Order: sequence, then C-alpha cells, then structure tokens
Amino acid sequence: MGDTNRDASYKKGIWLGVGVAGLAHALIMLGLFFLTDFGAVPFMIIGIVQLVYLGPLSLLVLLNKPYGKAMSVGIWYAAGITFLLNAACFGIVLVVVANKDF
Repeated sequence: MGDTNRDASYKKGIWLGVGVAGLAHALIMLGLFFLTDFGAVPFMIIGIVQLVYLGPLSLLVLLNKPYGKAMSVGIWYAAGITFLLNAACFGIVLVVVANKDF
C-alpha cells in the first residue's frame, strides 16, 4: 500500500516539474519576444538557452520536500522534449530555406 502512494506522489512530482518548466519557457520566451528586438530568434535557440534557467531552477526545486527530486526529473524531461522539438523544427526550417529560390 505504501509503494502505491509513493509511486503516485513521484508521478505527481514529475508532472509538476514538467509544468514548472513549461511555465518557465513561456515566461522567458514572452519576455524575450516583447522586451527585446530579437524577434523570433529566441524561439529558434530555446533548445540551448534553456540550460541557463532550467539548471538553477532544477536545483531550486530540490528544496521542495515532498516533490523535490521528482520535480527536478520532470524539469529535465521537459528540457529534453523541448530540445528535440526545437532541433526537429529548426531542421525543417533549414530544409525549406535551402530549397527556396531567392
């Protein structure tokens, strides 16, 4: 019975971590988009730039007693998914631009 509660708590912590990472991505990207003149560049390089703010964030959530470790794992799951999606979309953009006649 105790293992079931522990597993459910760990899963909840992972999903909380994914949510925290998603919120961090949204806030950083909206801030960069509206407060700078970079335009769409932050969206193109989020895969690498996310290490700057998700690294300290994952260490900070370790202070959360009930969900800390699981939230940190969830943040890194979200970071991996973000990196892979960013790389795939950037690759598609490069292929389209390479095949375009200017």
